Amino acid sequence: IFHTVHATIDISLSLSASNLNPDQYENTSLTLTVNNAGPDVATNVRVSFRAPDQVVYVGGNAYTASQGTFEVFGNEVWNVGTIAAGASASLQVNYFLLEEGAIACYAETISAVGDDIDSTPNNGTAPIANEDDEADLVLNDTGIALPDLLPQNALATASSVEVGQSIGVSF
Repeated sequence: IFHTVHATIDISLSLSASNLNPDQYENTSLTLTVNNAGPDVATNVRVSFRAPDQVVYVGGNAYTASQGTFEVFGNEVWNVGTIAAGASASLQVNYFLLEEGAIACYAETISAVGDDIDSTPNNGTAPIANEDDEADLVLNDTGIALPDLLPQNALATASSVEVGQSIGVSF
């Protein structure tokens, strides 16, 4: 009798930038880190990390990987390889910004040998990460401007208030 035992893995990604607000025509670096929380070794780990449309790779210095290879030209997949339980690997990519404005960056684990505890490789939808085997980051993110919600900026619309009564407040 043969019984197949599958490795149990827990792959997660994180993404950081050397400069979250780079200017147009400036270089910036992004670091993608893949971690295996285990408890078993993950093998044949592959991560898709496509360059956003608003950037190009820095010629001659496109990437540095702590392990594996990154296919800069073609499918832009980082072939990480094997990651021991409790270990991590990192990939730094260097971009030159062609445009101003927000730039959405997204990465996803597309394959790994082992049963991941809390995520499924290759099921994400860019540019928003929904599982821990995905990562997203926005460069030059202006966000949404929120009003100044301080009590001194409030305007009450009721002339008198009874205990337990609601009032309307505008900011």
